Amino acid sequence: VQARLEQVTARLHRDVSSVRAVPLESALRRLPRLAREIAGSLGKQVAFSVEGADIEVDKQIADTLFEPLLHLLRNAIDHGTEAAADREAAGKPAEARIMLRFRRSGDSIIAELSDDGRGIDPAAMRRLAAERGLIDVEEAAAMSDVAAQRLIFAAGFSTAREVTSISGRGVGMGAVQAVVERLRGTIDLESDPGGGTRFTLRLPVSALTTRLLVVETGRERYGVALDQVIETVRASRDELKPVASGHACVLRGRTVPVVSLGALLGAGESDDPVARLLVTQAGGERVALRVEGFAERLDAFVRPTAGLLAAVPGVTGSTLMGDGSVLLVLDLPELLA
Repeated sequence: VQARLEQVTARLHRDVSSVRAVPLESALRRLPRLAREIAGSLGKQVAFSVEGADIEVDKQIADTLFEPLLHLLRNAIDHGTEAAADREAAGKPAEARIMLRFRRSGDSIIAELSDDGRGIDPAAMRRLAAERGLIDVEEAAAMSDVAAQRLIFAAGFSTAREVTSISGRGVGMGAVQAVVERLRGTIDLESDPGGGTRFTLRLPVSALTTRLLVVETGRERYGVALDQVIETVRASRDELKPVASGHACVLRGRTVPVVSLGALLGAGESDDPVARLLVTQAGGERVALRVEGFAERLDAFVRPTAGLLAAVPGVTGSTLMGDGSVLLVLDLPELLA
């Protein structure tokens, strides 16, 4: 009976998803015209192109994606691309190139917006953030170039020298990140000062259900959205090395901090000789969460938090399990913030 129920549920999910699926191009067809208008108002020469917009996604994703992509495009034209004379002086073509590409990756859609402009100068980001009181001078000096570039997502941060109709109102990239996270997605950036910038958005194709990994810690079970999971790893307790802030381990040649999920949730730390690690990303860096066990993976309807539960940090929603129990779904970036 359980197997039959799962088959019917899966078929119903596929049928409903196909009804709601729309091509991205239907929601984004205004972007090329807006790119021309923005570039014209700034006196810049910009060639904007889109690839892969025939991919179908849930209508909610397509409708919500327009605004963050429009802001990324505005940012690329206003801040990212140089004036024609400056580009020629730097040995670049007078016309800047901005490309928006879409592709599927499993149950996710990847959107990349790249430009060949001036890039993000980490030194300038440190200086501006310190001048505006977002971080102190010591923090700025100790910050890596990647972390400094990600300051662009800080609430109220803007690199514009003056407020215009295009940008500089201090509500930019932080708002973009908030929309992407609300869609259960992530946003990353790579930038080469003088060479250009690429923003990469990873979003679920379907907004109807969330693919969850159930983890166990402190005799409790929690759900974690699979699009927040980079990988799961088993390691011996000896591989966890003490550091000033707790523990760390080396994964794929990279030192990654290890944080106990049980300790974060007030349930204590595991003393199991085998360390089960869930690797996720928070603040642009990889973090390994230690849990006591991994259970099943499932597709679930996640209900947003309400009432008292809405005030609990790190909990994004809940779902009803087959046995009638309620599974809390964690928001790992918020939990680790």
